[in-house]
Order: sequence, then structure tokens, then C-alpha cells
Amino acid sequence: MLLTTIQVYYRFIVKGSEITWTAALVSQVVLWTVWAILSPFIFRLARRFPIDRKAWPVGLLVHLPTSVGVALAYVAFYTGFVGLSRESLSWDCLFISFRS
Repeated sequence: MLLTTIQVYYRFIVKGSEITWTAALVSQVVLWTVWAILSPFIFRLARRFPIDRKAWPVGLLVHLPTSVGVALAYVAFYTGFVGLSRESLSWDCLFISFRS
């Protein structure tokens, strides 16, 4: 979480925007909390439907749609969070561009 906070902060600096360390940290705490909440469900699913030699077709049939669903739910949450955020967070603030 600290590493992504630093990324967000410096990405804003590179873009010429302003963000406080507190705003960067709070945004990452909220976003990482979603994964903390989802993790027990994901681990339980992995134990219940393993992708191993014997049961890989069943595991794949469960894991593929579930992973797509979790990813879409996360994107929806993130999009809503960015829309409600007072700071101008966006998808590109998470990635450092090396273009000039």
C-alpha cells in the first residue's frame, strides 16, 4: 500500500497536478481495503475448486467467470470511488509514464 501511495503521489507530480500525501494515502487505503475484504472469498474459492490435474475443468469453469466478475466489480468500485473523490484521481495516475 505504501508503494502504491508513493506511485500515485509522484504520478501527480509528473503530470503537473497537486495531491497531498494524505489524499494519496487515503485513496490507496480505500482501494486496498476492497482487496482485503475480497481476499478471504478468493482464497476459499481456490481451496474449494483447485485447478489441479484431476479437477482442472471444473476449477477453470468456476475460476474464469469468478475472476472476470471480481475484476468488473473492482473496476466499478474504483470508477465510483474516483467519481466521488474530491481529488482528481484517474486510471492514469496509477501508472508512471516514461514518455516525455
